[in-house]
Amino acid sequence: MEHSIFKKAKLAAAIALVSSTTLMTGCLFEGDEAKSVTTAEVGNNSEHVQTPVGTVMGTVVDTNGNPVKGAKIYVGGRAVTTGAGGNYELRNVPVSNLTVTDKGNFVGGDIRLTIVPPAGFLGAIVTVEPTAVIDNGRSDQGTTDETNTGSTNYFIDGFTAVAGDAVLPAIGTGGATVTGVLRDADTEAPIANQTINLELQDVNGSPHTNGGGNAISYTSVSYPATTDANGAFSIAGVPNDSDLNFIVGGYAVTGVDANNFGATGVTTDDEVETVHVGNVYASVITNADDARPYVTSIEEVATNGSRAKLHDDTTNVLTVHFSEQLQAAMIDANSVIVRDLDAGAYLNVTTAVAADARSMTLTADSNFVAGNRLDIYLLKVDFRDTSSNLLDEDSNVAANDISYDFDNVNGNSDYVKLQVEVYRELNINAAVVTNLTQLTTDDSPLRLANDLDNASSAFADVDMALALNGVQQLNSADDDDSASGIDTKERLANLVVALDKAGIVDASSIIQLNEDGTPDTSNLGLNSNFFVDVARVSFTPSNASTYRYWIQRNGAAVTTNIDIDEQSSPDAKTTNTASNFTTIANNQGYGTIEPATGSEYADFVATDIAFLISAVQPGDMLYIQSMDDFGNEGSTTSIALADNVPVTTGLQDSYGEQDLTSTSTVFGEQYGNGGELANPDAQSLIGTPLLNINAGMLADQDIYTDATPSLDDLYESNETNTTTGDFYIDPALEIYDATAYVAWSADMSRTIAVSFTEDLAWVAPLAADSSKPAVGSEPVDTASAALTNWTIMNDITIASDTDVVNADLAAFSVNNIFTLGNTDGQTAKVIDFSDLVADSAGNVSTAAANAKVVINDALPPVMTRAVYTGNALTLTFNEPVKVSTDTAIPVVTLGGVNIFLDEDTIAAHNALAAASRTTLTIPFTTDNADDMLPLNRAALFGLAQYDEPDVSLAGATVGFHGSLSFVNVQDDFGNTWANDAANLTAPTFAAFDNLGAMQITAQPVATAIANGVNTITLTYTFSHAIDLDAMLGNAFGTNQTALNAADVLTIMTYTGAATVDNGAATNGTLSNNGKTLTVTVAMSAGTFATTETLGFSAAVPSLWDSVDAVAVPVLTVQ
Repeated sequence: MEHSIFKKAKLAAAIALVSSTTLMTGCLFEGDEAKSVTTAEVGNNSEHVQTPVGTVMGTVVDTNGNPVKGAKIYVGGRAVTTGAGGNYELRNVPVSNLTVTDKGNFVGGDIRLTIVPPAGFLGAIVTVEPTAVIDNGRSDQGTTDETNTGSTNYFIDGFTAVAGDAVLPAIGTGGATVTGVLRDADTEAPIANQTINLELQDVNGSPHTNGGGNAISYTSVSYPATTDANGAFSIAGVPNDSDLNFIVGGYAVTGVDANNFGATGVTTDDEVETVHVGNVYASVITNADDARPYVTSIEEVATNGSRAKLHDDTTNVLTVHFSEQLQAAMIDANSVIVRDLDAGAYLNVTTAVAADARSMTLTADSNFVAGNRLDIYLLKVDFRDTSSNLLDEDSNVAANDISYDFDNVNGNSDYVKLQVEVYRELNINAAVVTNLTQLTTDDSPLRLANDLDNASSAFADVDMALALNGVQQLNSADDDDSASGIDTKERLANLVVALDKAGIVDASSIIQLNEDGTPDTSNLGLNSNFFVDVARVSFTPSNASTYRYWIQRNGAAVTTNIDIDEQSSPDAKTTNTASNFTTIANNQGYGTIEPATGSEYADFVATDIAFLISAVQPGDMLYIQSMDDFGNEGSTTSIALADNVPVTTGLQDSYGEQDLTSTSTVFGEQYGNGGELANPDAQSLIGTPLLNINAGMLADQDIYTDATPSLDDLYESNETNTTTGDFYIDPALEIYDATAYVAWSADMSRTIAVSFTEDLAWVAPLAADSSKPAVGSEPVDTASAALTNWTIMNDITIASDTDVVNADLAAFSVNNIFTLGNTDGQTAKVIDFSDLVADSAGNVSTAAANAKVVINDALPPVMTRAVYTGNALTLTFNEPVKVSTDTAIPVVTLGGVNIFLDEDTIAAHNALAAASRTTLTIPFTTDNADDMLPLNRAALFGLAQYDEPDVSLAGATVGFHGSLSFVNVQDDFGNTWANDAANLTAPTFAAFDNLGAMQITAQPVATAIANGVNTITLTYTFSHAIDLDAMLGNAFGTNQTALNAADVLTIMTYTGAATVDNGAATNGTLSNNGKTLTVTVAMSAGTFATTETLGFSAAVPSLWDSVDAVAVPVLTVQ
C-alpha cells in the first residue's frame, strides 16, 4: 500500500525535526535540477510531496586513508571530480517513489554513485540510501485536543545524503604480486600449464556496508596467470590490502598453505610487495554418473510399509519401476527370484523390460495367493544403469525412498529384496477355536528340564521357559487353616527346599550358558518359589482375525490377564491388562489375543497358541471368542480350569524332624563301605520324603496336649513294693529302671501317619467307610513291622506343633515302633501309595508322582540295664550303640559326674560287631586309668534303695541306685537323645550299684606268724580293688603293683627286735584285678618273737570308692 508524505502546518515542529531523519528511498530524475511537488489530501490536513530533492556528498580514499584526487563521481547524467582532499558534493539530487513502512519509516529507491578513479586504483560503485527530514508527530497527541481531525505531517525539502568514505585499493604497478605452486589435492603433484585467476572478495578497511548504511562494490578485473612446468605461478597487479579467492578452470580449489584467506584465497598487504602462499591445492571437477539406480515403486502396491500391501486387482503381474534407464540386455532369467513365504515355494516368473528400460514386469504362472507374503530378489549385478552403476537399495533423498526394499538378504548383499503381501479379502467367518486344552506341564520348544522333573509329577511346572521363576501350576490351595499362606503351596515349596538341602536338586536361580549362548541344562536348578494358582492353556486357532478371552468365577469376572508364552507362540500377543476386566457387557471386560507386532497373520494361525493365566483357581471358567476382521463376534468356546496336579507325600514333620536347614527330611544317595551298613538298592528312592521314626513316637499317646511331652508311662513302671518302708523312685524325677523298661516295652504299638501335600482319598475305598481302603488296596510296604488299619484323615488339627494348624494324613497302626525304626528304618524300607490315592480333583498319584515315604531310623538308643561292679560300668541298650570319637564329650554322666573313655577304648568298642555293641562296658581298669577320676560311690549312687527280684534286672536285695544320663550315646545312624529327643525330655536311667561297701574277703589267720620264723608271706583279698598308690603316696592312677622292702615297710608296721631285710627278700605284689595283695617279710638278723606284731599301717583304701576303706586286723606272733 502506497502512502503520502505530509507537510505539517506548525512551523515550530518542522524546525524541531531538522535533527531527526526518516529513511526515504527513490529514483533520480534526469536533468540538472529537480523541484518538489506537493498535493493537498482531503481529510488528513496534509500536503503530499511527490519529489523531494537534496545533496549527496562523500570522500574517496586509498586503503591507507589517503585522499584520492582526480576521481570522477557520476550520478545520472551529472559528474563531479574530487579535489586534493578527495571530497565531492552533488546538489539538488531528487528522490521519488517513497513508501511508508508498517513502522512509520519512509523507504524507496537507492542513489547509485559511480567512481571512476585515476590510474593505479580500482573503480567502485557506491549506493546511498538518502534520509529525508520530516515531522510525522503531533503536539496534541494524547491530549483532549485530539479529535476526529486527521493528523497532518510536514516534509522538509533539502535533505543531505552522506556517502561516507569510498576506499579504493591500489592495482597495477602499485598492486601486490601473489606467487605459489598449484598442486593436485589428491596426489600433490604440480599442475603444469594451467590458468589460475584471483577474484576480489573484500577490501580491508572498507566493509561492503559502512556505518552510514551505504554499500560499495568494486569494478570486476581479471588477474590471470599460467603455471609453469613445475606448477609455479606469479600474478602481478593484484589489489592491495584485499582478500581474493583463487579460481582454477576445471578444478575446485581445496586449500592454501600460507597467507590464506579462508580455505581457498589469499590476503594482500601493501606493506608486502610479494605475497607467497606456498601450495595451492585443487581437485579435478568431474562430471561422471556416480548415482546408482534404485527401485522407485511397484505399480501394484497400494500401501507402503516394510511389507507393502498389493491392491485388490493384482493378479499374477507385478510392475517394478526404476529411477533411471537400465541396460535391458543384462536382465535375464536368473536376474529375478520370487519366493512365496507362506506356500514355502519359489514361483516361476517371466520378466519383460519396458522399451524405455525404466520398468520391468514380472508375470507368474498363476495368480498370487491371497494373503500370502512374497519376497522378490533382484540380482544387483544384472540391474545396471547406462553408466554401469549397480542397483542400490535407496536413493540419497529420503523422500524418494520406499519402505519395502532391503539391501541385506540373510547376510547376502548381492541382492535387493522387495517385500510385498498379496491382498486378502477381510475375514467375515470367525470360526470357533479347537483343542482348547489345559496343559499339565510346559511343552514349549525351549523348555528347560530341571532336577525336580525326576523327583515327582507333583512338581509339574507350566512355565519352564528361559526365566527360572519357580514352579507354577494349578493345584488345590487346600487352605483350610487360619494361618497365613496356602497349605499346598507351602508344603510343596518346603519339599523343594528339603530336596535342595539334601543335594537332590539345585534350587538356585542361575542359568549357566554354553559358549554359543544357549542355556546349559546339564546341571540346571530351580528356585524354590512355588505358585499353585497358575494354569497353562493352549488352543488351535481358527480362521478368526483375533480372539477375545475372559475368565469368570461363580459368574463374576476375574480381573487377571494372560501371559502369552513367547517361546511356543512367538507370533501372538495380548493387549490387555487386569484393569480392563469388568463385567462382560457393551464390548468391554475382555482381553484380546492378536498377531504379535511384526508377525504375519499366516504365522499367527499356523501353530497352537499357548499362554499362562495367573491368580486363578480350579473351577474358574475361561472363555475364548473368535473375532472377524471387522471386529464382530464369532463363535465362543470355554473350558473349566482344573486342578491337574496329583497329590504326593510331603515332608513328615515327625515332632520337629522337618528341619529345612538340614538333610534329614528326604532320602539321600546310596551309601556303604566294607564292614559298614550299606544301602545298595536306593537309587529309585532318592528324593523321597523320609518318615522319621523318632523319640516323639515313644511318648504316651493320648488326646491331651503336654507342654513338654515325656515318657510318663515308662517312669510309672519302676519297681515298687507295697511293703511299708520299702523305697521306690518317684516318677516325677523322670528316671526309670530295668524293671520299668521291661514293663513299658512290652507294648510298643503306635498309631502314626504319613503327611500329604493336599486333601486325598482312596482310589478304591472300603464301601462301608470311605476313609479306609478296600481289601487289597492298602499301601504297599516292605517293612518287617506290621502296618495295619490304614485311615485317611484330611484337615486334621495338629496339637503338638504350633507351626502347622492342620494336616492331610494317611494314618496307620504299627505293632512295634522299635521294629519300624531300628530295623526297617535302618534298611530304608518303603511305604508306597502309587495308584492307590488321588486328590480331591480326582488326580491319581501314579508312580511318577513318587507318592512314597522311606522309613528312617531317628530313634535314639534306649538303655535297658546299667550295673556298676567296681571294675566297670556295664550298660545295655535296646540296639547296637557307638561312642563318639570326640574324647572331649562325656560318654555318660553318673550322679552328676562326667565319665569319659580314651581313644583306644572307644575304637575297640566301635569296631565290635553290631550284635556285640548292644552292651557298652566302661572299664575302671589300668587301661582306662588316664580318663578315670576317683569315684565317691555313696555320692554317685544316692537314689533310694529298694528291693528287686533278680540281679539280672540290675537289682539285688541290698544296694543303691544312681541317676545315669546317656544322652551322648548314639546308635548306628548317629541318633542321640542330645540331638534327637523330638521335643521329649531325655530319660535318665537308674543304674544299680552291685559293688557294695568295701570288705576284706580273705586274710591270714591270727596264728599265721610263728615264733622263731625269720620269713613270712601274707595274702589279703578285698571286695574292692585297693588303692595301693594312695597307700604308697603315689598320684592317683600311678598303678604300682610291685613292692620292694621300702614299700612294704611304708604300708605295714613291724614291732619287734629282729632286723627286716631291706633287700629283695622283702617284697609285695598286687594282683591284676587289684583285689589281692601278697606281702613277704624277711629278717636279715633275728627272727619273729612272741608278742611281736605285723600289720597295715592304716586302713586299706578302695580304688573304686574314694571314701571307702577297710581296717585289717594286725597279726601277733604266736
